[in-house]
Amino acid sequence: MDRRNAFTLIEVLVVIAIIALLMSILMPALSRAKDQARAAICLSNLHQWGVVCGMYTGDNKNQMPHLRDFDWVGPLYQYHRNIELLLCPSASRPRYVPMYNNELVGGKFKAWVKWRDYNEDGVEEIVIGSYGINMFIGEYDKDERSDDLLWKTTLFKGAAYVPVLTDSAEDEDTPRPGDEPPEYDGQIYIVPPRNRNEMRDRCIDRHLRNINVLFDDWHVSKVTLKKLWRLRWHREWDIRIRSIGMPTAWNDPSHWMFTYPDD
Repeated sequence: MDRRNAFTLIEVLVVIAIIALLMSILMPALSRAKDQARAAICLSNLHQWGVVCGMYTGDNKNQMPHLRDFDWVGPLYQYHRNIELLLCPSASRPRYVPMYNNELVGGKFKAWVKWRDYNEDGVEEIVIGSYGINMFIGEYDKDERSDDLLWKTTLFKGAAYVPVLTDSAEDEDTPRPGDEPPEYDGQIYIVPPRNRNEMRDRCIDRHLRNINVLFDDWHVSKVTLKKLWRLRWHREWDIRIRSIGMPTAWNDPSHWMFTYPDD
């Protein structure tokens, strides 16, 4: 008599269990690979910004744009004409566009939205981005920041340790040595209080415990979150960080950044 060969129910269940086990092992690896790919594209974007900034400063006596109304996008636009460079692939676009002169704060994986005259034609338009400039890098027309802290020029010793653009939840910030790290992953700087803890906009776990940074010598590198306090944001940073010390929160085992590397 002919006999039909077929899988038993037990064999089918075993195969399904093996497939499920393999998927549970592979999915985190695939997710990590996607994160690394996004981080690589982000580094490429910042590298392009380094080229843009290099061309601008070469034409303007080695000075970064005068930050009128805190806008750096407009003055640099003529050197790239590609507004998509403002967006890290790990930061999603907003679901809606705010009305004129309104803005949206970004986040860990969310882009910020501003009204800016990036075409330099006198007409403001919506700008969506996920990188923020170090407000100590150039001159500006406001009085909130001490003039002796500003770099103004790009020619100085130690430029390789001075951030220009970074992954950020805002388009501009002025970090200070006394800024406290976020109390939880994703907490950002919100005013008021004014001019306090602005480092939180950059201390975001966007790229596997790192953010990407464009430095003043135009090289690009990933930086671990704790190391943000060791960079030279303004002219007196080294002096002030030695007197204030690193954030005490990092010595707290309950803090979410406690196990992060501090190199």
